[in-house]
Amino acid sequence: MFERMLALEEYTKKTPFARVILVIIGVPLFVIARVLCQESVPLQDPADGWEANYGFWVRAGLAGVGIGNAASIQIGFWLDVPPFTLNQILGYCTLMATGYIVAGMTFAKFWVFPIPFFMFSLCLVTITVILAYIRLVVGAQGFRQIMARRQQLGRLNRVGTVQAILFIVYPAYQMLFTRATRSWYEIPVLMILPIVRLALKLMLTRAAAHKEDMIPVQVV
Repeated sequence: MFERMLALEEYTKKTPFARVILVIIGVPLFVIARVLCQESVPLQDPADGWEANYGFWVRAGLAGVGIGNAASIQIGFWLDVPPFTLNQILGYCTLMATGYIVAGMTFAKFWVFPIPFFMFSLCLVTITVILAYIRLVVGAQGFRQIMARRQQLGRLNRVGTVQAILFIVYPAYQMLFTRATRSWYEIPVLMILPIVRLALKLMLTRAAAHKEDMIPVQVV
C-alpha cells in the first residue's frame, strides 16, 4: 500500500492537472453513459420469442461492451503483462459484445428463452473470447509465454471465479426474497443478505490477497 501511495504522489507531480480531472470524470461518465444507453432500450414481451426481442439483444451487446472494457483493463494487471492499447480495448469490447449476442441467440434457439442466469450461463463465452483475443493480439510466442505463467493464471482464475459467483448468488437471492415477501420468512431472508455480502467480500479479499492495493477496488 505504501508503494501505491508513493506512485500516486509521483503521478500527481508529473501529470497535468487537466489530465487528472479528465481521468476522474471521464471514467465514471463512460460507465454512466453505457448504463443509460442500455436502460433506454425498450424490452419486448419474452413470450414473443427470442427473434422478436431485439431490445434484449441490444442490451446484451452493451453488457458485453462493459464486461469487455473491465476485463481488458484488468487482464494486464493480474497477469503482469503490458496493458492493452486503446485500439485493442475497442476491438476486444466489440468482440465481446458480438460473442454475447451470437452465443445468446444460439442458446435461445436451441435451449430456452429467456435464458436463466444469462450472464452466468455465458461465462464460458467470456473465457473463450479472452483467450482468443489475447492469442490474436500477442501472437503465438507471446501467448505461450502468458500461458506459462501458471501462478498468475491461477490467481486470475480465482478472482474471476468469485466474480462469476456474483452472477448467480444475487439472482438466486432475489428469487428467494420474492418468494418470501409478505410471509413469516421475509425478515429472516432479509437478514441473510448482509451475511452473503460479507462472505463474498471475504472470498474476493482472499483471492486478491497477492495484489493488496487492488483489494479495496475489487471488494467495493
